[in-house]
Amino acid sequence: LEPELLKSVITDMAQHGVRSLMFAGAGEPLIYKKLAAIIRHADDVGIDTSITTNGVLMTEEFCREAFRAKRLR
Repeated sequence: LEPELLKSVITDMAQHGVRSLMFAGAGEPLIYKKLAAIIRHADDVGIDTSITTNGVLMTEEFCREAFRAKRLR
């Protein structure tokens, strides 16, 4: 999924009252290279985010970028 399309969907979600978004499922969310930017975008539009991960792909760079979001839990 292209980052700009995903950001657009998240913006729409916020406009329709979605307050929280969890990145999890039948795979590892950190495989998606633009996840930190998506988390920050969700934060910018007022959506709390959380990630379910095994942490193997959690790099220092990802943490620096993603944890700038105030609403990441």
